[in-house]
Amino acid sequence: MPHSSNLEEIEGWRVVYNTNSEMEAELIKAYLSDAEIEAQVMSQRDHMLPANEFETLLVHVLVEPENLDAAQSLIQAFFENRDSASQESGETNS
Repeated sequence: MPHSSNLEEIEGWRVVYNTNSEMEAELIKAYLSDAEIEAQVMSQRDHMLPANEFETLLVHVLVEPENLDAAQSLIQAFFENRDSASQESGETNS
């Protein structure tokens, strides 16, 4: 389930998605890029330090303000499709 953003603005970009996973943020960025929406990922973790598996961090996916609505719709569709595929997969394995 997507973490809704509070629509923060960071350096002229709008936060469209928040997560605790850099991998998930990069996946969302790639999904938006496939739809020709430029996105950036901003992490609060210092990559110069070793990762702590218990570390809680916040990773933002940002888009330009004019792409915010389209990006939100795409992200919602992404998770709906993923959840639907997971349910179908679970039904066939039962």
